This record gives sequence, C-alpha cells and structure tokens, in this order.
Amino acid sequence: MTLTPDEKKRIAGRMEWKMFCDGGVLNWVECRHDNDHCIECEFYHPFSLNDAGLCVAELVKQGKLTDFLVYIMNTFSQCEVDGIIKFFFTADSGEAYNFFRAMSEWIKSIKGE
Repeated sequence: MTLTPDEKKRIAGRMEWKMFCDGGVLNWVECRHDNDHCIECEFYHPFSLNDAGLCVAELVKQGKLTDFLVYIMNTFSQCEVDGIIKFFFTADSGEAYNFFRAMSEWIKSIKGE
C-alpha cells in the first residue's frame, strides 16, 4: 500500500512541505554557512514514522491535535485505543501509511472536499 499523490499533496499542504512533480515532498528551511550566507536546504519527507512525529508536533503547535484525535476516535470507535495506536504507528515499506491515510481523510473532512 502506498499513499496517492493527492493524499501526499493534501498532507504536504497542511504541513507546508513543498512537493515536486514526481510526488516527492521537501521541506525547505533556511540554513547558514560559516560565512553567514543564507542558503536553502532540502529535507526529503518519505511519509515515515519520523514524519508522522513531525506532523503530530505541528498539530500540537497549531492547537489541532485534539481535533485530529477526536476524528480518529469517532472513525474507529469500535476499536480499543491501544489497537488504534498500534494500527496508526506501523510502517509498511517505510511509509506510515495508516497514519497518513487517516490524516489525509481528516484534512479532507475539515476542508469539505
């Protein structure tokens, strides 16, 4: 299983990550050289468990983590909490597919898509 380009685009937009035409996602940040010259550095986001952690941290910063968790609990209300956590934080082929699929659906629901 893999995320669709639309799902990646939706998540990248929410996290303010830039996307390439091939679907790769970058996060552009300012860096400094020793001579104090600013350059742009590229960090690739493979939608891994590490990226899921970055998303959780960003949702906390935005004050939206509770909204996302309520969406998850309502969507998977028939499941035990520990089962939900295991399900979402499992990687398949390096991609945290379940977490990002749920995040994409949540973003879609709040945007009314």
